Amino acid sequence: MLLAVVSILMGALMGGYGVYGAHADRQLIDGGTVAVGTVLSSRERPAGRIRETIASVSFSAQSPYGPSPQRLDHVVRKGWPVARRNAPAIHTGEPVNVFYNPDDPSDAVIEGWERRYGSRWTAGALFFGGGGVASAAKARSDAAVRRRARRIQASW
Repeated sequence: MLLAVVSILMGALMGGYGVYGAHADRQLIDGGTVAVGTVLSSRERPAGRIRETIASVSFSAQSPYGPSPQRLDHVVRKGWPVARRNAPAIHTGEPVNVFYNPDDPSDAVIEGWERRYGSRWTAGALFFGGGGVASAAKARSDAAVRRRARRIQASW
């Protein structure tokens, strides 16, 4: 039963993290300041069993003292679970739309590469949460069988 509870909690935490990230990115796109950035470079790095593409993007953020150059290393999310048609290219020199928080330009997201609700975190949440619920149901069923067996044994 402890394993079931831990699985359900793990699923809830993973799902919450995925939803929080997607919601934060959506808020920046809906209400952030937009700037046109340029892809400087891209590289790949291992991320568990898969490889992530990281794009370095430069953009100019407006500040009270004038334009402020910014550099953003952004994970390119464009193919999972469904390929995006509007995702920008990852070629050096390509322009991209960067949405950033005017109070903190390091809080930025690139349109088309933002986190979505259907992500690895959501899949993990469903896996662990579903496994936890199934384990809890099995434990409950086993406990009911044991209670019935004790009642039958006590009646003899």
